Order: sequence, then C-alpha cells, then structure tokens
Amino acid sequence: MSEATIFSIRNQQQNKRAVIFIHGFSGAADATFGMLPAFLAGNPKLYDWDIYCFGYPTSLSPDISGVWSADPPLDTLAGYLQTQITTTRFARYDELALVAHSMGGLIVQRAALDGGIAERLSHILLFGTPSNGLRKAGWGKLFKRQVRDIETDGVFITRLRKDWQATFGSERPFFFRAVAGLRDEFVPRESSVDLFPAELRAFAEGNHIEMVKPATIDSDASRLLYTWLSPLEMPLKVIAASRKIKAPAIARMTDAQIRQTAFDYEAKGAQEEAITLLEKVYQRSTELTGMLAGRLKRRWLADPEVRKGEGERAAQLYFAAYEAAHKASDHAQASYNGINYAFMTLALHEDKQRAAEMAASVLAHCKTSTNDAWKLATMGEAYLYQGQTEHALTSYNAALTQEWDTRDRDSMQRQAIWATRLLEDEIAEARIASVFSKGH
Repeated sequence: MSEATIFSIRNQQQNKRAVIFIHGFSGAADATFGMLPAFLAGNPKLYDWDIYCFGYPTSLSPDISGVWSADPPLDTLAGYLQTQITTTRFARYDELALVAHSMGGLIVQRAALDGGIAERLSHILLFGTPSNGLRKAGWGKLFKRQVRDIETDGVFITRLRKDWQATFGSERPFFFRAVAGLRDEFVPRESSVDLFPAELRAFAEGNHIEMVKPATIDSDASRLLYTWLSPLEMPLKVIAASRKIKAPAIARMTDAQIRQTAFDYEAKGAQEEAITLLEKVYQRSTELTGMLAGRLKRRWLADPEVRKGEGERAAQLYFAAYEAAHKASDHAQASYNGINYAFMTLALHEDKQRAAEMAASVLAHCKTSTNDAWKLATMGEAYLYQGQTEHALTSYNAALTQEWDTRDRDSMQRQAIWATRLLEDEIAEARIASVFSKGH
C-alpha cells in the first residue's frame, strides 16, 4: 500500500526550479517512474532542476487494477499537493514542473485550478492521464470495482473539464503537453489527448505502465522530457511521431514487411492506419489475423462500453485464426489465438464453459509446441480457465524463471490477474498476485 511519501533525487539549495514526478492509479513514488527521474538527473542540461518523487495514499497496483477503495478523494489529494507547493516541501522554488502519470494528472489539473499555484508552474506534463474520465461500466467488468471520481460523466470530471476550459482553455501560464501511450490498454486516447488541441498532444512508445518506466535512457519519455525541460537543446516536436512512412505497396509486401509497417504506423500514433492496413491483408495468415485481433482487442480494453463491437470482432478473428491453425497443426498459432479467444469469450459473454473447452484444446497444442516462456504463460492461463489453480501456479512459476523483458512480464501478469477476476476467483487472484510479487 502506497502512503504519503516525498523523496528527492536531487536537492540543491541553490536551485530555484524543481521537477516533481507524481504517480497515478495506486502507483508508488519509488516505483512508478522506474529510472526516469535518474535519467533526467544525469543530464547536464538539467542540472539546475531539483528532482523529486511525490507519493500519496493509495492501495492497488496499477498494472493489475485501476480504481480506488477507501483512499482519499481526488479533491483532497489536489489540496495536499497544493499545500506541499505553497507551504511546506516545495515552497522555496520559483518554478515547478509537474510530471504526472495516469490519475496523478487529474490531481495536478485540479491543484492548478484551485491551489493558487498556476503562476509558479513552468510545466504540466501528463502521461496517460484520463483527463476526460473513464466509463464505469467498461472498467468494472475487468477490475470488479467502480470508478467514482474518474467516471466520465461524474461530478469530478465534469467540473474539472468545465473549470479547465474556463481558466486555461485558450491561454495557460505554463507549458502544457498531454501524452498518450501507443499501446495503452487502460486509458483511450479520446480521454488522454484528443480533448486538447493537436499542438498540445504527444505520443510515446509503451503501454500504460511502460510509457513512464523506460528501460533505456533514450526512451521516448526520456527524450520528450529532455526536450520540454530544456527547449533550446533540440527543436520542440513529438519524438514518437517523427518518422515518415511511405504508402506501402501491399501486394508486393511480405508478411514480415506488413507487420513492420503496422508497427511503424503505431509508432507515429497512427493506430487507424495500422488497423486499415491489417484489414486488407489479415486473411493471408493466422499470424496477421491474430495481429489485427490484438489491435481491436486493445481498443476494446481501453473503452469496453463504446467499443464492444470491436471486442466481438476481435473474438471472431481470434477464433477463425485458431481454427485455421488447429487444422494446420500450427501449434504456436493455435495456442496464441486460442487462449486469446478463451479470454474474449469469458470477458464478453461470461461463458466459463466455452473458455474451459478452448483452454483444453490450447493445452493440447502447448504440449506439442516449442518449449518457451510464452508457452508456459499460456499454459498457466489455460489452467486457470479450467479451474486448475495448482497447475496454473506451477506453470507461472516456471514461466517466471525464463528471461522476460519488462513489457512482456507485465503483460503476462496483467492477463493472469484479469483471468482470475473474470472467473470471480479471489483466492486464485491472491495466489497469482503472490507468485508475481515474489519475482525471480
């Protein structure tokens, strides 16, 4: 459980400027941003900025859930941040740059409106913030709790957007940017960036967690912050959207080239173009079919209520790809598409029997496919759908002994937790969470 925690990465008495990192959905001051604050601290161009991480009470880990229980409401937390800025920890600074992730950006916006601090703010930089709220029905399906302050049509969001437009809609005393993750499954771009003018938007590689937890110093998040905090260092631009893509000649492209072109579209924030491309060619192979299904699934996850049709289409595509791979004895593709179909039929229709039947077929394919980390993770999920928690735990433990990058490991964990919640198995959820929390 996160508590009110403030600590410094750099605190030099002569500095009059500070960057404050503010975490989001039950994140933690010492974990959400990973090495990002340290990367900034090591940049000579930013030595005149002190750097802090700001934490507040919250209780659920952001990569496996996303809403609040009995923690303070956002208005209260905005007041807490304002107090730290005007009276206590940050009162000595002339300029403050607030870098916020997810729900932390809602706290920042409210504090900027209510706290009398706007004139001291040099930057507000929001990463994956649901500034236009989230739909309660969509989130409740997977997370088993309801959004209160973050609900799209709720009192908090409605008032925030009205007040922001009236106060900062046409002119702001601070530099402002809203950033969307290219693969954010939690916050749709309609809520994170589209409500702001195009010149105030940016995109960064990664999902909801990875976008602010970079693995390298040259990540999109790092480069964007270098740019915005030292604007003379390089031209102001959207780093992740800077590549130009030539219109592909689809008929002459190999499957590998199609996959890469779709990735390139996504890297410049052009998700629609990636989906349009895949729609034209997905019938070429089960891999391309699954790739299209995955992008539709991702958009459905970000907004399950409005995009339910895309969720249904993703399920249909996964099943079609599974059937084709099953007939061709392509065990890897049958396992991948089959387990995703099992998830979708459970999430969309609460059909536990159908999910268990598909899981049995997936396990049969796994037993004859190449032995790798994803196979073990797939088996773990399949065992969950069959109600075999002990076998699932064994598979996940074995999977965690393999080499994983942070993104894939988080994806495996998130999918496992979602599965237990869709199955309404709180005991299995706690045991799975314990396996991942121990680490390997």
